[in-house]
Amino acid sequence: LQHIDPHGTEYIDRLKDEKVLYRTITHAQAFYEKTKQTDPLARVIMRRLEHIYSKACFSAICHSSPYSIARVPQPVIEALESATTELSEKPSTTLANSADTSALIHSLCVFLYKSGNTLLRTRAMLSHIYHHALYNNYHTARDMLLMSHLQESIHSADVATQILYNRTVVQLGLCAFRLGLIKEAQATLQEIFTT
Repeated sequence: LQHIDPHGTEYIDRLKDEKVLYRTITHAQAFYEKTKQTDPLARVIMRRLEHIYSKACFSAICHSSPYSIARVPQPVIEALESATTELSEKPSTTLANSADTSALIHSLCVFLYKSGNTLLRTRAMLSHIYHHALYNNYHTARDMLLMSHLQESIHSADVATQILYNRTVVQLGLCAFRLGLIKEAQATLQEIFTT
């Protein structure tokens, strides 16, 4: 998707493959759970989390603001809605049976927090914070970011994690702005502006 023109039909066709990819990820997770292979299980759970943490509930966006969805082409919305519906309807693993995407993300993150892999734990924390900010849970997301102390060690992380950190901070700032917390939005985004 990163190398395809987002305005072309091929992009929309590739978005439809998202369901199959997600199904494959959940089957891999079920396999690693069944065979009790913890290291590959944690990596697959991280892949699953990366696949869904930034997806908003498009029906909620449509009802809350007529302007927020206006720039997204209708076929893209339909493809993402169907993928989001499938993601939240029937998770095929025993780890997260909830139909709620937020509960699913929470359970995936809790599993990764308990794993011994520091990189996966950091990325899970950033994904969790991003998801809270996406759903306008500013205070929860801000508290999680402050308690994680990621600001102190993010400069020594790999590039992909630094990018995720920047995306998370920007989403947190946008969340504050959407809630009318202008001073908090400016304070949150100041780090991105200065660097």
